[in-house]
Amino acid sequence: MRRLFVATLAIAMLVIPAMGTAHAASASCAGVILFGSNRSGNFDVWSMTPDGQNLAQLTTDPGNDTQPKCSPDGTSIAFRSDRTGTDQVWLMKADGSSQKNLSSNTHSEGGACWKPDGTALAFRSNKGGNDNIWYMNTRGGHRVKLTIDPAADHAPACGTNIAFASNRGGNYDIWTMNWFGTAQTQVTTSTALDDEPAWSNDGTKIAFRSNRTGLGDVYSMDTNGANQTRLTTDANTDATPFYSPDDSQITFSTTRDGNYEIYVMDANGANQTNLTNNSAVDAVSSWR
Repeated sequence: MRRLFVATLAIAMLVIPAMGTAHAASASCAGVILFGSNRSGNFDVWSMTPDGQNLAQLTTDPGNDTQPKCSPDGTSIAFRSDRTGTDQVWLMKADGSSQKNLSSNTHSEGGACWKPDGTALAFRSNKGGNDNIWYMNTRGGHRVKLTIDPAADHAPACGTNIAFASNRGGNYDIWTMNWFGTAQTQVTTSTALDDEPAWSNDGTKIAFRSNRTGLGDVYSMDTNGANQTRLTTDANTDATPFYSPDDSQITFSTTRDGNYEIYVMDANGANQTNLTNNSAVDAVSSWR
């Protein structure tokens, strides 16, 4: 699960000295890549331009901040933070200011993504005992439970509909549903782990991570599960894919260089390039 993936990284890595030169944060997160990094010691939210340059640190709290997602209008960023003692969904302006806890409860919550009109967020919460997908507005109100299943549902990906990972079939597969929580449909049926879905912006593709060939690779498929295509073939872990604004590229996290780095590749898997290239952990990117 994505939250376990990030938590494992935080535990496994020692404090890393800051790397590279930080730049002033932009008033908009449109067109930049957001990611979590422990290059300043603990995990914080950072941004960079698509060429891996112009890094800016957006959070500086002693807690761990990660899983950032830029709002559709580019003015706000939702992210996950454990600064209150448990994972919660937080919101801040694109420059890192005005940080606010939207969850404000004692449940473990995170993995938020934006409804395309910018009015609401889908997120994971363990309220009730197991992980399910929930909905709330951008003030933290009008909370609605979208999945009601005794299994674990997590890693929501937002588009016209919501994709998510669920182990209700025994192992994790990719499912989809509408924003009312109905029409829940299983999209992958692999006996391996299929997780961490990401919608293409044109709504025709879903990228996801699968360990069906080893530690983990990035795959893409049509939204009905057809044409599943393996995009990465490295022997190490490739995970957390996310489409570029024009869907021509995909960012992902990989351990192929000995530690987690953010890579970018063409949407067909070609031209895989390291964007972060340092000794810190850089992972779980998004791109608006």
